[in-house]
Amino acid sequence: MRAALPMYERPQTRGVHDRFWALILEELTAAGIDAPADLDRSGFAAADLWSIWTDPELLLTQTCGLPFARHFSSDVTLVGSPNLNLPGTPAGHYFSHIVKRAGASLPDQPRPAINDTHSQSGWNAMLCWSEDQGLDLREALLTGAHFESLRAVGSARADIAAIDAATWRLAARYAPELCDALEILDDTPPTPAPPFITAKPELVAPLQNALSAAIARLTDEDKTALSLWGVVTLPLEAYNTVRAARTDQAKNACHTAKTA
Repeated sequence: MRAALPMYERPQTRGVHDRFWALILEELTAAGIDAPADLDRSGFAAADLWSIWTDPELLLTQTCGLPFARHFSSDVTLVGSPNLNLPGTPAGHYFSHIVKRAGASLPDQPRPAINDTHSQSGWNAMLCWSEDQGLDLREALLTGAHFESLRAVGSARADIAAIDAATWRLAARYAPELCDALEILDDTPPTPAPPFITAKPELVAPLQNALSAAIARLTDEDKTALSLWGVVTLPLEAYNTVRAARTDQAKNACHTAKTA
């Protein structure tokens, strides 16, 4: 079986991710479940995450809610939703900061930097926000990661980006120079946070128990590094009701360019 936790891992947090998995593994082993000894990091590139999310031997991973709801929720089982401890946000939910360069004004047709065209926090949230603001976006700059979107806006290769608020918190902690060059223009409405999923529906209960027990054993410092304070149960319908962006807006902005 396969286990991966790619959503919020940074080089600086690899060790705490390994410690977290070791705690989960202890709980699963005690429950008589044969789980992999190590986390699988072979598919961490954005283009390869689908190979993790759709693997029929998947024991546990975390995925973005948008592709989960639209493409493979019928092929995997929802284990739980993370409590990211974001201010003013219900447990199991998150939101995005809309950011721009500090002191810069937005052009009439701003160019967004986006991490991936399947991302709720970096793409769909941006499209819905721009629709509400009456903004028409130029073609998007595809960066491959939220941290790269921060760099793109800070270096004026793009005008605006939507950044997962938990990722922004990690950036402020581990790469403050990226945040210092930017300012938060607005926040998007909360939506269900990146869920934990499995391809083994018969193991949902022990996985839920193992996650909760492992989180309870983490230090506050580890929880901060993981952006994880608990796991809550949301109905599958919560993900299926995530607002879809206007189709023509998405098509126009989806003509993306790779970063240099």
